[in-house]
Amino acid sequence: EEKINDDIDIIYANTKQWQIDSNLRVNWSFSPKMTFEAFYQPFKVDMDYLDYNRLMEEKTNRMEKIETDKNLNFKMRNKRGTFVFRWEVIRGSFLYVVYNINENRYYSEKDKEWNKTMTNSFFLKFNYYFRPN
Repeated sequence: EEKINDDIDIIYANTKQWQIDSNLRVNWSFSPKMTFEAFYQPFKVDMDYLDYNRLMEEKTNRMEKIETDKNLNFKMRNKRGTFVFRWEVIRGSFLYVVYNINENRYYSEKDKEWNKTMTNSFFLKFNYYFRPN
């Protein structure tokens, strides 16, 4: 077995990828004083690695096919979105209700499990227009 240097094997593989990446936006006006806006971004990818090869010599295309029992395939499922409800309660004064989604899921074939992280947030904001007498 010949290595490019003592520490590093450079491995290449063909990939088979299936991906969905969408952006969805909705703006809805119930009245001039009440609106709803939504932005949602789902993302899905499945990545399979096939035909592993080791680079035999630097700055060449000399490859050696290698067999491995490691499965480095992975899957990702992400959701991001912001939803805003705006209501002009009193002339010049607004109530905002905001929900934010940030969910990331990663499946490792090696570990045979889904890892999930989420930071979903909910906000209320009220802007009052103060008019001195």
